[in-house]
Amino acid sequence: MDFDFSDIEPFDDRQAAQTIHHIDQHPLLGSILESLHFNIDLDQFRAQLRTIQSVEEFQLRFMQPLVQQIMDTTTKGVTIEGLEQLDPTRQYLFISNHRDIVLDAAVLDVLFVQHDFPTCEISFGDNLMVNEFAIQLARCNRMFPIHRTGSKREQYEALIKTSQYIHYAMKQKRVSIWIAQRNGRTKDGNDRTEQGLIKMFTMGQEESFVDCMDSLNIVPLAISYEIEPCAERKVNETYIRQQQGHYEKAKDEDMRSVSEGALQDKGKVHYTVCRPIDREELKACAATANDGDKNAPFLALANLIDQRIHLGYHLHESNLNAYNELQQWMQHNTLHEGHHSMEELRMLLYANPVINQQRAIAAQNK
Repeated sequence: MDFDFSDIEPFDDRQAAQTIHHIDQHPLLGSILESLHFNIDLDQFRAQLRTIQSVEEFQLRFMQPLVQQIMDTTTKGVTIEGLEQLDPTRQYLFISNHRDIVLDAAVLDVLFVQHDFPTCEISFGDNLMVNEFAIQLARCNRMFPIHRTGSKREQYEALIKTSQYIHYAMKQKRVSIWIAQRNGRTKDGNDRTEQGLIKMFTMGQEESFVDCMDSLNIVPLAISYEIEPCAERKVNETYIRQQQGHYEKAKDEDMRSVSEGALQDKGKVHYTVCRPIDREELKACAATANDGDKNAPFLALANLIDQRIHLGYHLHESNLNAYNELQQWMQHNTLHEGHHSMEELRMLLYANPVINQQRAIAAQNK
């Protein structure tokens, strides 16, 4: 099945230049710069935008400095390890835990540029497609949407299209891709890869499970913040969801989370590029289907990615303190799954990475 990717593919140089020259006078541009406290004369900024001729120029002259300013003013330093496992000339599918709506991937691209790696194309949920301005700005910045709304048939077709685009982008355009391990940010610190995401990568593909996944060069990526972005929002959403069975977002909630996530203090931030998934590991995942469960290989690969992320997660003092606090609290109380108080959820948000890492270490040592 052939697809027309013109509605989702990031803009090429010509499209980006035309779009940037068109949106430089958009009133939302000034609002965004003001909300992010980007200290620059707006007229000067707009004049500079009109000189942009390529996507790379837009990223290096405007997006990178903007993200760098956020890093400089809201963190105590951003570090990365594991890049020696990568070849800058190859393409990878980075599957990452997800803690901040925009910064997770944006900061990664800054780190890649600093270490002479090419930037990635970045997937984002269609919940951020709040208006045409946001869509155009994203596609100028090498981002492509994943559509999750509509009828079941429309969602299914959108997933096939996303899968086709990822394979096309990596194998024909020869670019790397960043994608979150699940739909939406982790709200309780318990990072888990959705089995359905892994299955999506095979949709519309004729290759075997092993050949298909091997061609994507999957690299798990662990991102840790000393101070969780939008922590109170996450705790509140988790609490309401467990109490009522669902959580209804306010109309502008995602965009407010973007702004708050950018401006709030984050403490130390660390990225771990985990060991890539190799072909022998994929064969072992595929072998789990021998019992007749066709979904078993997808679950096995999701679990393998989780193990890499949990082992690679950099535990901050905030995580260790929360874990110790939780252990002391549990000496006199009992945790009941799905019935946590706000206090318990605050502890678990930071303590769950410690618990997951301990379990991953124990499983590895068996």
